[in-house]
Amino acid sequence: MTNIERLIIIIIMMAVTMMTRFAVLVIKKRNPSETSKQLMDALPFASIGLLMVYGLQDTILLKSGSLLYEILSLLLITIVFIKTKHSLLSLAIGLSVYLVLVNLL
Repeated sequence: MTNIERLIIIIIMMAVTMMTRFAVLVIKKRNPSETSKQLMDALPFASIGLLMVYGLQDTILLKSGSLLYEILSLLLITIVFIKTKHSLLSLAIGLSVYLVLVNLL
């Protein structure tokens, strides 16, 4: 993959993520219908899921311990989010644990 292709992928991911985050704000300005309310509830999770899929796209299943570290950090992110309902806190904790596992073990 060339640098131009990487840049294009990053720009596309950034644009899609921004659209899913800002769509909620645009919908809230108008008088939202029931479908719009359901969309507002789902879009933040869709953007996080999109970023997770992008982050895991180059995962090599047979690499020593890498898959285990990623699964552990994803489980931790899920558990912390369910307990606290705070997405940034759960992502920060999961990322920190993942970095510690990758760099120290």
